[in-house]
Formats: sequence, structure tokens, C-alpha cells
Amino acid sequence: MDLKLKLAEAHSVQVSKAIQHYVKSDRKRFQRLVAILLGEDRKLAQRAALAVNWCFDYDSKPFEECAPSLIAAFLSRSDLHVAVRRCIIRNLQFIEIPRAHQARLYDRCLMILHQEDQTVAIKAFSMQVAFNICESFPALKRELKEAIRLNLESNGSPGVRSRGRKLIKKLAEA
Repeated sequence: MDLKLKLAEAHSVQVSKAIQHYVKSDRKRFQRLVAILLGEDRKLAQRAALAVNWCFDYDSKPFEECAPSLIAAFLSRSDLHVAVRRCIIRNLQFIEIPRAHQARLYDRCLMILHQEDQTVAIKAFSMQVAFNICESFPALKRELKEAIRLNLESNGSPGVRSRGRKLIKKLAEA
């Protein structure tokens, strides 16, 4: 299957599911999909994001292997489509973040919480990723708790508020 041609057909669950069935756990195919996700064609990258999510839900191992390059792109590229950023941060919630990227990713997640132009999903997922990193660095929990609390005061989104309240409760228990 030519992944670019398939993604060019339509932006749909059916196309993403077909790609998931084609890619499954094949690392080389997943790497080709990630290359499209991080590629220059924003339309194809946006469409690839849903397929990457479906592939991750099938098997997270290929994503974990690509995590360093995905994290690097998330941290350094301002040109990524919002769907690509959302895809990356969504899936980072469920894997162990490579130690080399934890500090910068934690800082970026906190920064996202204070940016008004960020989407609800990216903010909620960033809270979770920062929380997960805090599990390895308990000294950061106070800072995260305060950042979430400040975000809850200024953000009226039910998704952000729900995730924030749950994480503040977990941070208080620690």
C-alpha cells in the first residue's frame, strides 16, 4: 500500500482503519507513516495523525521506538499541524518518556498550560504527560500542582477542568 496515496484519498475513519490494518505492528511501515506525519505536506500529516493514533491503539511498541524523534519534533517544530501535535502528546500519555527528553518535555507541557491559544485536548494531555514525568521526579509535583491550579482558574473548558481536578487530587495524595 502506498500510504501517501491512501491518505490522499480522504480524511476518514475508514482510511485510518485501513492503514492501521496494513501497518499493524510492522515497524518499517510505521516509520513510513511517521515520516508522513512529520513531513512537509500538512494535509497528509493531518490525515496521518488519526492513522498513527489507531496504530498506537493497536500496538504501542512502534510508537515507543519512534518516540525520541516524535518528541524532538513536538519540542522544536512550530510548523506542525495541531492534529499532529495532539497526536504526539496524546500517545505520550501512555508510554514511558525517554529520560533524555523528560526535562524539556515537562517544561513544554507546563508552558502549554499557560498558553491561551492551545486546544483543550493538547492542554489536558500535557497535564497528564507532566504528571507522568513527576512520578520519576517528586520534587516537581508542587510546581505542577500550582500550574494546574492556575490553569483551572482561567480555563472554563470542561475537559481541562476535569483532567486538572483529577490530577490535583492525585498530586495531593502523593
